[in-house]
Amino acid sequence: MVIKKATHKKTSIFIMNWDTYQESETTEKPQKNHGETAIDTQSRMKRIIRIKKPFVQGSIELELASFLLEQIRRNKPDFKEPHLQVWGKELSLMILRDKREPGRIREVISWTQADSFWFKNILSPGKLRKQFDRIEIEMGKTPSSSKSEIGKGKDLAAARRREMEAKEAVPCPPDLRPDFMKETEK
Repeated sequence: MVIKKATHKKTSIFIMNWDTYQESETTEKPQKNHGETAIDTQSRMKRIIRIKKPFVQGSIELELASFLLEQIRRNKPDFKEPHLQVWGKELSLMILRDKREPGRIREVISWTQADSFWFKNILSPGKLRKQFDRIEIEMGKTPSSSKSEIGKGKDLAAARRREMEAKEAVPCPPDLRPDFMKETEK
């Protein structure tokens, strides 16, 4: 017999006469870590189940995933084996949602794994997708444009300021000039 007691904080279920409901052949030892195992398996399965259609061997997504793995392993030979279908899903999002060209993705992968900063930070397609625009900006820099551009930027700003002042310095007839300008002319 089962008795259910509910309050506003919790619900309790009591099983009365437990012995009568038990079979004679029960296990002596309960499963160890049953809850943890079920949760781990569930989270792994959710990641895998999210991929509705697995990518076939030779698809552009798996080819890019394999290329990224190959490039990472050039820097870290003992890099763990990833789930390439999950990587393919992320690369598919880059191609379909973000409208990235596969050739450009390949170029960025090659560049990141050759760069002294980015090779440590791009170890999955998820990170590549997140940082893609920033990486493209970095790729656009020339080697000489790092600190020397700061000085050039100031010169460029000063030149623009002088240009704007020259445009504003159109002579104004004396009768239309404000009072403060008339006083400086005298």
